[in-house]
Amino acid sequence: MITGTLWSIALGTHLLCMAYWIGGGLVVWRSDLLSERSLSGVQSLSLRFQNYARYYRTLWHVMPLSALTGIALGIRLGEPLPAIYHLMTLCWIVMTALFCWVYFSPLRELKRALQMKPASLLRIRKATLLMIFVGIIATCAGAFRELI
Repeated sequence: MITGTLWSIALGTHLLCMAYWIGGGLVVWRSDLLSERSLSGVQSLSLRFQNYARYYRTLWHVMPLSALTGIALGIRLGEPLPAIYHLMTLCWIVMTALFCWVYFSPLRELKRALQMKPASLLRIRKATLLMIFVGIIATCAGAFRELI
């Protein structure tokens, strides 16, 4: 059972992980839209690819850390977890699946390609947006867990 300072550290780390996962996704998604509109051709595709590559590379560290801190926060309760925790865990699983799909399919495909493909970037953008929405659901569930 985690108490006191350790629980505060776990909660703070978990919130920072979720802030990066959701907030970073919003920043990358928005910069993707802006660079698509303002730049043209190879410059736009290259910048968009680099933004997504950096974001998803950093998520490799955020994803397991958020899982560990989430488990630590659940262990603190020491009793059967309420349904809201299961909803947040399901959201984490969906977000992780989306992350893995993007990282191992369209992003890797773009790394190997001799020419950038706008269709692959569009798939990455849609998956990132879906990941953001699922993360917002998980965040709202965590924020309102006392009300349910």
